[in-house]
Amino acid sequence: MYRNVDIEYIHGRTATLTIYEDGAEVEKIILSDYKTRDEMHQLFREKGFIMKSPEEIAEVVERKRLEEEAESKQAREMSVKKREEAAARRKQLEEEENRQKIEMEEAARRLEEEKNDSIRSDL
Repeated sequence: MYRNVDIEYIHGRTATLTIYEDGAEVEKIILSDYKTRDEMHQLFREKGFIMKSPEEIAEVVERKRLEEEAESKQAREMSVKKREEAAARRKQLEEEENRQKIEMEEAARRLEEEKNDSIRSDL
């Protein structure tokens, strides 16, 4: 909502406003000490921050919406890709199982034929 203010959400951390000048940290303020929106806005005004215009805020909101939409699309695509890969692996395993089954049946058939041939030659 304010110009030159970047927000980084870090789960499990205390909300802190870190103020920099020329790339050097000059002040840290614990934001949880401010109980209302009005107090928070007053703090930002006192520190010299300028509120964004409604147009700037709308632009930020739209950019965030587009980013979230792109992330959601990417997640869906990855999910589809993973399902396709899993299906391909299952098919590959089934084919390998079938190949092994056929080889075992052929080996059993050959053994049976050899056994029958051996019986015949003994007669």
